[in-house]
Amino acid sequence: MNFQPLQEISTDKLILKKISEEHRQFISDLFQDPDIRKYYIVPKEAQQDYRQLVNYWFLDISKGAGYAWVIYKKGTGLFSGDKPCGFFAFEFRDSLKNARISYALAPKYRKQGIITSIAEIIIDKLKELGIQTIEADIDKDNVNSEKIIQKLGFVTDKRSAMIDPEMMRDGDIRFRYLWRKDLFDYSSLEFYVVREDDFSKLFAPDTNFRVWEEEVSDGPSFGFMNSFRKPTGRYHFLFQGNTTEAVVGLSSNTTSTYNVPWELVREEIAGTKRFMVFTGWGDAISGGNQQFEGHEIGISSNIIYNIILNLKKHNPNRFSDNTIKNIIGLEKFQI
Repeated sequence: MNFQPLQEISTDKLILKKISEEHRQFISDLFQDPDIRKYYIVPKEAQQDYRQLVNYWFLDISKGAGYAWVIYKKGTGLFSGDKPCGFFAFEFRDSLKNARISYALAPKYRKQGIITSIAEIIIDKLKELGIQTIEADIDKDNVNSEKIIQKLGFVTDKRSAMIDPEMMRDGDIRFRYLWRKDLFDYSSLEFYVVREDDFSKLFAPDTNFRVWEEEVSDGPSFGFMNSFRKPTGRYHFLFQGNTTEAVVGLSSNTTSTYNVPWELVREEIAGTKRFMVFTGWGDAISGGNQQFEGHEIGISSNIIYNIILNLKKHNPNRFSDNTIKNIIGLEKFQI
């Protein structure tokens, strides 16, 4: 990956300079702040001498596994030089598509929007490099950092706290949350991605679920006499319920409600997510609503998997193992 465009980044008030040997003492001085020592995860080898933390960043940069900068606040006068005030870093986790950011700022420079401004720039740069997700590992008590991450659009599940053994100090177990931001542009897909907070509107208690076996003709039709049809062993899955055009991305209309069937056609991976793609039925001849005909929506695969398992549990005859494994679009589903 080409890190050349990342070496020095400048704004009206700030400069990001690639970490170098001359920054060792600054990093050591920065970690004299108790909050930084408390919240920033440092490898054991560097906890006795924080200058050694620079070695880890050097190694990441040399291997193309991450990058680090010292943040400078630009001087405002003739005799006022640029002042180092913190650092910002990222490292790849699991793949080159997922980066985890970290940062620290000296106390006198906090609450000035510095980290927010820098993070927005770096996230845009990482997106240009093809990064699809950004993570941030935040201590549950680090309220200020949590506010920054939330403002940047990161989300987390606070039911899933992490405990890092290296953060156990004097018997104090510290809980952390992994915050994530998805950089993939889902609006560019051929189907509309249904928002998670709209799932309950699509799958209401009165939603109807159907499955039926596909049949094909064994020959040509003659007038009103159709040839015999035979089953193929493949099944179609459909759900039908009330929705609005806004829920499925047709318009911003949230008031007019329509009863629409949605048939599963395929599973598709986009970014870091899996979607079950459904196509709408809207045959106007049979009284349907034509705007939904052929309109495709994507729903998180996990949601559909859970629905299928629930249907199997409560209606095992209709949703048998054999039926489920032969449903079109569910080929990758594991019973």
